[in-house]
Amino acid sequence: MYHGTANFSLKDYLFINLTVNTKKYIAYAGATLVICLWFILLFMKGYTLERQITSTIFIFIFIFLSFVVAEIITLIKKLKKFPHSIGVREFVITKEGFQTKNIEKNEAISFIWDEFQCLINRKKFWLLKINDQQIKVIPHAAFNETKIKEITQFISDNIEI
Repeated sequence: MYHGTANFSLKDYLFINLTVNTKKYIAYAGATLVICLWFILLFMKGYTLERQITSTIFIFIFIFLSFVVAEIITLIKKLKKFPHSIGVREFVITKEGFQTKNIEKNEAISFIWDEFQCLINRKKFWLLKINDQQIKVIPHAAFNETKIKEITQFISDNIEI
């Protein structure tokens, strides 16, 4: 059994949620490229190639960053509805599964290993994927640094793909 405590901050919440769904960003980039092509065809026919490329890069950056900012605003609104998503957490990893407990509210949620599809080991977090929409996060900071490899192996052994 492994037991640890960590603070899951707003920065961590935004970082994890923004980096997990890369498919969204591929779609955003595709939509942005279509908009850039539309701008080139409609408004930049008379421009030189160099000016078209420069303008397209600026338009792409502006529109793509607008999509990312909209995603951040959506995440912050979602966080206001579910403020228990951040805060000090207690994590317990056992043979049966893992439990996360919000220390401030004294609410615990338990999961068994059969619920998870895979383990994604990031630099500072373990991401346990239930499905494409649901991922549970366990920060490495909750545990002793010497145990992180051991815990990673333990979790990998318990999640059957």
